[in-house]
Amino acid sequence: MTAQGGTPPYTWSGSLPAGLTIDHLAAEVRVSRSVLQRRFQRALGRTLHDEMLRVRIARAKELLSETELPIALVAERAG
Repeated sequence: MTAQGGTPPYTWSGSLPAGLTIDHLAAEVRVSRSVLQRRFQRALGRTLHDEMLRVRIARAKELLSETELPIALVAERAG
């Protein structure tokens, strides 16, 4: 499943809100957790959990390389 031009419709960039969970996302789109996970996996070929980790790790790397923030603050800001 891709949007026009071949871009995946569920591409995240930046950071995720602290405390965001798969359950929160499922409730937001009004489907069960398992339905959301299956649809995400089918659409993107990776799990929603793995994608959330990927986004958080990318944000942490960005903050570590571009700022002088302490590790604890980087962890908090990366979600």
